[in-house]
Amino acid sequence: MARQPRQQRIDVYGGFTSTGVDRTAGDKMRALAGLGQQITESTLAIGKPIIEAKRAEEGAEAAEQARTVDPVTGEVTYGEVEKMSASKFGAAQYNANLISGMDAQFKMDVRQNLTRIAVKAEGDVNKFDKLVTGYRSGISGGANLPVELRQSADTLVGAYREKIIEQQITEELADAKANRALELKTASDDSFKFIADGQSQAAGLSITEVVDGINADPDLTDPQKAYAVAQYQEQVLVAFSRKELNDTIEDKGYIAGLEYIASI
Repeated sequence: MARQPRQQRIDVYGGFTSTGVDRTAGDKMRALAGLGQQITESTLAIGKPIIEAKRAEEGAEAAEQARTVDPVTGEVTYGEVEKMSASKFGAAQYNANLISGMDAQFKMDVRQNLTRIAVKAEGDVNKFDKLVTGYRSGISGGANLPVELRQSADTLVGAYREKIIEQQITEELADAKANRALELKTASDDSFKFIADGQSQAAGLSITEVVDGINADPDLTDPQKAYAVAQYQEQVLVAFSRKELNDTIEDKGYIAGLEYIASI
């Protein structure tokens, strides 16, 4: 019987180390999550400007559609306006264009009507206020206008109102100046008439009125007032002298008149 070869001992060349929990799946998930984040960020970077531009265009279109004009009567009507929720992409661009677009149209309407009202008011601020109140109450769909637009209109109304007030004040000052000039001339003419008629007391009252009127003139400086008063008083003295000369000639004759002239 043949002899079997001796079985050799198997040497151990390396120790066995447990690999523990297999983390391959978790690493893959984390890698995929990171990739997903990168994709999301890239998508947002590319898509956000596109969405914002689209929203801005939609906002401008909504502004145009919010205002309609009756082709027959020309009446302007403002429809309901709804802003986009701030939680949506491009809401800021949509809302900004919506308000700015409507504001431009509304200001145009307001300016046209305020110009018409200002002309119709004829410089009377009370009449202007009454007409503006009627215009505001007559705006079709006025309740639908955003607060920003109403504030914008108030600013325009205030500016036009200031112009009316300025115009009214200017006209009143011009009227007052014209009245002062007329009153002064009337008092001056009266003073010379009373002097010529020999009504000394009435003449004195008119003279005082003229002097006081000159001194109260807001358009004259103090030196100008003093000069004007001196000029007037000189004319008054001449008028009194002429009256006395006429009386002398009438009472005592021409020779006595010559003597009076020589004495003064």
